[in-house]
Amino acid sequence: MCGRSALTLDPPLYRKTVSRYVNRDNSTDTNQQQDTSSHPHNQHSTASDATTQMQWIDQEKYRPSYNTCPVTYVPIVLYNPEEQAFKIQSMRWGLIPHFLPEDSVKEWSAKMLNARIETLLEKNSFKKLIDKQRCVCFVEGFYEWETIQTQSKELKQPYFIKPKQEGELLAFACLYDVWKSKDGKELLHTFCVITTSPSKEYNFHDRFPIVLTNAQQIDEWLRVDKYNQEDALKMIHRPISEAISTVTWYKVSDFVSNMRNEGKKCIEPLESVMKKNSLHRFFKPSVKKEENSSKPTIKTEQQSNLKRPLVEVKKEEEDPIVKKEQVEEPAAKKIKLL
Repeated sequence: MCGRSALTLDPPLYRKTVSRYVNRDNSTDTNQQQDTSSHPHNQHSTASDATTQMQWIDQEKYRPSYNTCPVTYVPIVLYNPEEQAFKIQSMRWGLIPHFLPEDSVKEWSAKMLNARIETLLEKNSFKKLIDKQRCVCFVEGFYEWETIQTQSKELKQPYFIKPKQEGELLAFACLYDVWKSKDGKELLHTFCVITTSPSKEYNFHDRFPIVLTNAQQIDEWLRVDKYNQEDALKMIHRPISEAISTVTWYKVSDFVSNMRNEGKKCIEPLESVMKKNSLHRFFKPSVKKEENSSKPTIKTEQQSNLKRPLVEVKKEEEDPIVKKEQVEEPAAKKIKLL
């Protein structure tokens, strides 16, 4: 977890939808804030013009997708204390620590998609980000693969996990960092998703993202000016069963397993795909065989023109090994995860 997600909203609709979750008027009194800390779906009437017009940095880098992969750009929401405003910034999925040497950036581009909540305070890559560099990634859903061991081989069954309530988004608690080249000409804004161990009802995978389930939790995670590291960690260490109770999941076909594939077929229930394939085979006209004739050409389903990076993906976090003079303290030992 979590290495693939879906976000198909165009920029105007994304802004409008996200405003339901992050709108927290600074002038609102405490009682009013408590009243609005229920499900974000019920708070759209309080959205302010300032929130719906949030600044979006690098908006052109975002592409709506049913199959968002590592090392692609995703809209991330953060709070700027100096400007006292929420902002959206397209960031690359896969944390690149600010202290990483230039010659290691490419190698580490997809090695830290996730950060385990159990080791946040131990890893050099994460522990200094918790206080001031917290952010939220909103998605329509995400994919996970169940490993099925057969007598002959190991199979991977993909699932799509999404909110139970239609039209809602999942809000992942994330951390971001900014890497700068030596000459200062290149800046990389990257992020990772925090994960934890799931409760027993989520039995097909051993990790689950920290999902913020209401506007109060989102506010506590984003408002680095009001809530310090201790507050934020206490909030995300609540029982994960609360978050899992807000989602539903179902099996999908292995179409989504190919990072180059795109479209609604990625989230189509496996049962529906199998039924369509069965009907197609039943009604498919037979092809007459002729001597000395070439095999019939079969048109394959057209794929998206989006170019996706072919990278080696390591889903869980792994601290980079760097020279001692490049970090304030020794990097943590690599821990094999998942």
